[in-house]
Formats: sequence, structure tokens, C-alpha cells
Amino acid sequence: MPVGLHGRLPFDEVLFGDTETTGLAPYGTLEGIPTGDPLGPDRLCSVAFLRLRRSAVGWRPTGSIAFVCDPGRPVPEHAARVNGFHWSGDGSQVPPGRTDLAGAGRFASHAALLLQFLGNAPLCFHNAVFDVAVLDAEFERAGLPRIAVPVLCTKKAFSEKRGFGRPHRYLPGTNLNALCDLLGVDRSERIGPDGSELHGAAADASMGAACFALLEPSGWMLAEDPEVLPHRVRTLAAQPAIRRGGAADNAQGAAHGPLLPRELLHRK
Repeated sequence: MPVGLHGRLPFDEVLFGDTETTGLAPYGTLEGIPTGDPLGPDRLCSVAFLRLRRSAVGWRPTGSIAFVCDPGRPVPEHAARVNGFHWSGDGSQVPPGRTDLAGAGRFASHAALLLQFLGNAPLCFHNAVFDVAVLDAEFERAGLPRIAVPVLCTKKAFSEKRGFGRPHRYLPGTNLNALCDLLGVDRSERIGPDGSELHGAAADASMGAACFALLEPSGWMLAEDPEVLPHRVRTLAAQPAIRRGGAADNAQGAAHGPLLPRELLHRK
């Protein structure tokens, strides 16, 4: 594998995560314009993190967390075809082959356990621009601080490896499937019994972690301050970034929310 520009990371533990959602607008805006969705912002359906520790023989998993949560709103068909989730509200009329999220517990009921697992370790995603925005939005709604640890992105590493630099926006051909194929990482976890592909948070975190473990020793991974991510940069001055352990969220800023251009939220 060609060598990247960034050398080895200065830490020996990373949490690789993934989210699945009802859609692409966790703050209710796309391209700086409110979506007009009467159901409000898109919400988290599931999240998973895999803890990785550096060892003498490379990065090894040492623990994991995964859960589904009740988004409190329907899952549109275009999203359900990707993640297999459904929300009925009362548990009725669930289509065959779909997992109903009604009654799974809202994100706020899972947040303390998630924060305990995350601790202060750096977080990595395949499309951190999207996943951090999703988690920030959910933490804010739960009255909790937003992500404050270093953030890494295998999609940006893949973009740089292909000679495209490290843009925030999505570039065609840099999705997780393409990266797995390039690195020889098994992606059969995405294939269901009927041969169709579903994007599950736990499976995608596992695949992404395997890619990270191959990219990091060759110098392709780079840690960033979450403040450089587009949804933070676009945050209104009235909504300062809040780090873990800080004060309560600014209500006025939370009501407006940051703006997330569509191309920055392209799925994995």
C-alpha cells in the first residue's frame, strides 16, 4: 500500500462508529434551506461503536456497544430500503422483513450508557461529517454536550488516497463498499439472507474499523478538531459549541440549528 502523509496516530485507542437514521437532515435543513418536513428533523435509528486498541500486531477490537432507538417519527421508504427499519408508532402494520423501532426507547434513555462507553477516546467514522452531525443533534436534544474529542474519517482518507484531497463533501466512488473492495475487507456483513444489502450500524462499524486498521499504519488517517466540521462552522454565533462537561445547551441556538448542505450528508 502506498504511504500517506500523516504518519502514525499519536494515540493507541480509537472508537469506530456508525449511525443509521430516518434521513439526511438531523437539523432539518439541506443546502441551507429547511426541508419543510412536517415531521421535523431526521432522527437516529441505531448507532454502534467498536473500541480498537493498538497492539504489537496491529489494531484489535476490545469492546463494542450497539443499540436501536425509537426515532419518534416514521422512517421514509427510501431510508427503510437502506437500513431495514420501520416505525409504526403503536407496533402495528409492520411490513415483512422490517424491524419496528416503536418502543425501543428514545435516544435520551440510552445516552448515558453511550457516553460512558465513549469516554474521551477519539472517534472515527466513514463520513464523519454526517455521523458527527447526527450525534451532535441527538446529544443536544437530550440536553447533553456535543462531541469534543478528536474526529477521524476513513472516507477522507480514501479520498486523499485516490488523489482527491480531503474535502468535507462526498466524492463519487469513496463509499465504504468501494474502500472495502480496495483493501480486501470482507463486506458480507451487509448482505442479508435474501441477498439484498442492508446498512446496519454494527456491521458498518465493523467493516469501517477493519479499513481503519489497514489505513492507519500507512499514514492515511488524520485527526481533526470537530469544530472544523461544516455543521459546526455554520452554527449561528448564538449557538456556541459545548464540550462535554460544559454548561447546558443554548436554547435559542438549538432551535435554529446549523445548516448541512446536501452533498455533505451523502450516505455511506
